[in-house]
Amino acid sequence: MQKVLNLLLVEDRAADAELMLMQLRHAGLDFESNRVHTEAEFLGALRPDLDLILLDYSLPQFSAPRALELLRGSGLGIPCIVVTGALTDEQAVDCMKLGAADYVLKDRIARLGAAVQLALDQRKLRLEKEAADRALAQSEELFRLLVEKSRDVVVRFRVSPPGWEYVSPAVTRLTGYAPEEWYADPELGLKIVHPEDRPHVEEVQRHVPDSHTEYRIIHKDGRVRWIDTDIVPIRDTAGTLVALQGVVRDITDRKLAEQEQARLREVADQEHQRLAAVVGASPAAIVVAGVNGELLLVNREAQQLFRTETRMRNVEDFARAAVARRTDGSVYAAEDLPLYRALYRGEVVHLEEVLREFPDGRTVTNLISATPIYSEQGQIVGAIAVAQDMGPLKEAEQRRNEFLGIISHELRTPLTAIKGAAATALSSRMGEDSETRELFQIIDRQSDKLRDLINNLLDLTRIEVGTLSITAMPADLGAVVREAVGTFTRGGAPQDVQVRLPDALPRVQADGRRVAQVIANLLGNAAKFSPPSLPIVLETESDASYVTVRVRDRGRGIPADKLPLLFKKFSQVHEDSARALAGTGLGLVICKGIVEAHGGRIWAESQGEGQGATFSFTLPVARGGPLVPPAETARQAEHASQASPAAARGRILSVDDDPQTLRYIQRTLEEAGYKAIVTADPVQCIKLVEEQQPDLAILDIVLPGTSGFDLLTRIREFSGLPVIFLTGTDQGANTVRALKMGADDYITKPFSPTELLARIEVVLRRRVARHVAEVRPPFTLGDLTINFAERRVLKGGRQLSLSPTEYKLLYQLAVHAGQVLTHDQLLEQVWGPEYKGEAELLRSMMRNLRRSLGDDARQPRYILTEPQVGYRMPRP
Repeated sequence: MQKVLNLLLVEDRAADAELMLMQLRHAGLDFESNRVHTEAEFLGALRPDLDLILLDYSLPQFSAPRALELLRGSGLGIPCIVVTGALTDEQAVDCMKLGAADYVLKDRIARLGAAVQLALDQRKLRLEKEAADRALAQSEELFRLLVEKSRDVVVRFRVSPPGWEYVSPAVTRLTGYAPEEWYADPELGLKIVHPEDRPHVEEVQRHVPDSHTEYRIIHKDGRVRWIDTDIVPIRDTAGTLVALQGVVRDITDRKLAEQEQARLREVADQEHQRLAAVVGASPAAIVVAGVNGELLLVNREAQQLFRTETRMRNVEDFARAAVARRTDGSVYAAEDLPLYRALYRGEVVHLEEVLREFPDGRTVTNLISATPIYSEQGQIVGAIAVAQDMGPLKEAEQRRNEFLGIISHELRTPLTAIKGAAATALSSRMGEDSETRELFQIIDRQSDKLRDLINNLLDLTRIEVGTLSITAMPADLGAVVREAVGTFTRGGAPQDVQVRLPDALPRVQADGRRVAQVIANLLGNAAKFSPPSLPIVLETESDASYVTVRVRDRGRGIPADKLPLLFKKFSQVHEDSARALAGTGLGLVICKGIVEAHGGRIWAESQGEGQGATFSFTLPVARGGPLVPPAETARQAEHASQASPAAARGRILSVDDDPQTLRYIQRTLEEAGYKAIVTADPVQCIKLVEEQQPDLAILDIVLPGTSGFDLLTRIREFSGLPVIFLTGTDQGANTVRALKMGADDYITKPFSPTELLARIEVVLRRRVARHVAEVRPPFTLGDLTINFAERRVLKGGRQLSLSPTEYKLLYQLAVHAGQVLTHDQLLEQVWGPEYKGEAELLRSMMRNLRRSLGDDARQPRYILTEPQVGYRMPRP
């Protein structure tokens, strides 16, 4: 469709204007027009969208030359044709100089259409050329900017005569030489090539002008840079090479990165070889699995441990190599094995005990840890499992326990005799002489110190091997503090202790006996380095998670460089020859082990010499109440245990082959109001139990011709008599064995009269509390009924025969039905606070109880296992 032209007619005569328009229509042009005839009207009508101006040369107040000047000054570039009746050559030249596209005489008006068409075509060509020129200029400017701003260097080298036609400014950054230096030296490009690479570059230039190559150059400042060159040949129409043109790029960073990667790969290969050697020589079985379950590494120990007829290729083979059971006897599903959980769930498994049953009949107990392996992006790319055979460790632990038992027994037995003899002398007329009494007091005090030293050494050994027994349960810290302070002040300490406890002190999850030991040690430490006239301050503070206990003194203080040594074995901060400082240097080490076993931390602060010191430790706040019988039951039990007068406290049987120990026990019992039945002949034990019917028996483990274990077995055949073992060995294995057999407690030699009487009171109080507590109504779960009042267990109406320990274990689970009781809580309630951590004892007894109930561990009805936590009975 033809465009409609916008025309402006500068003509004062309407008839002439109409004549021009008629000629344009006759020429086939479609247009819209506007006519003006004054200068003001002309200026007002000028618009960028005008396509053509027809201009009369001579107007009454206006002329063509003036109009052309105004049009040129506007910069609109609109073509203009002068239409006039008469025009001299000079006038015509002036008009053309002023920018007129053409002129037409009115007596030749017929050529107006052709003139207009020509002017329009010329304008179109001019506009297209201007647009092309602008585009070219923009393109050239953009190319120039790209070249000049680019980090890459653009070059053009003329072949004949040789020389650089163009080198972009980036060449200065790359080589250190400015473009002007390149233009001045055609050989500069070859001169800066690294000497080792120059033969290669020269060869490329001679034979492969169209080339891509990488080589080194020497920067003007002497640095070595790597460059990448892309060069293409430029030829004329005859095919003659006239120039070389291309791009040069700095690839130094990439080359250095490649070299570093190569170095790291070499280091990684070396590390892999070293790691493979270490893993291969490791005494633990190590298995590494990839993300798809393939086994990437199985070391020699693992191959020996999991030896099968077929080679293990993936985690499925690993799972099928043996039947894996938990410590409660239940079988692991493949997806619950530690390696699976680490690989597919991202779990970190720490020291999980797994029993493996192999097709060849072997049974191996492993302690397994497993952890996922993550990529830099946080994705699991594999997992590693480490399995340790517990057999050799248990053998080594048994040998260590046997050695410690022998040493402690050999030390404690004579020490008990010494302490008993001193106590006897002090309580008899022999001790009336002041000098003699002082000597026996020294013997008594030193025997206590020797006993404490033995206990400290044993505690230290337990801490170092991780077997320190801590029974943590909700405890009243205020009562523990008062007990520890009372013990400290009764021991003759010269310092006053100021106890500052808040009114609302939360209960802590702690072993009260062990916490009291920590406080006593810290008070003793403070007293050792404080003047008698200055008090020791004991205070507490708490938050939502922890209670902090602080023991503050104003004594000698601690130098800053000595603070890190405080909790190390045998450390002595103050070396003072003028003042004898007693102690082994083990007290703070033991405090640290006890506190950390509770999940707390301990530290010391001091401003320096003479500024005093503050020892602080934290204990976790208890989250729930203790698992004990109801308050009223406990109150009744306490009343019952205290109701009988001292003279009617009951009969206690003691069997020990050491006459001095026997006399010591007899005297202690009789002074406390008990009737003591003593014998050194184990053959008489059973007869005395049957005839005298004692309320409690104290049996030494090591007896001539027999053992305390044998006596307990015979007693349990006909009596539920409470039994306390007396031992000089302190072996964990003996303790577990005794409790499994139904003993109620044990005492380790040497012991004080207070400890002996306290242990007896606790056992007898438990017995009374147990009888009072069992007035609760019967418990029924399905066909299982527990009659607490009669201490009978029925299943389907048939009475079951349970051992006393089995009944106590079932009792705790029943009275807390619906709750999960942890391993340590059950050990505390059934065996006592000293047996935290003896999980194997609990598992063994739980297996016995389940067998007695006919309860299948794989599909239990009565006792449910909470893996890694404990056990529970369903709520009826």
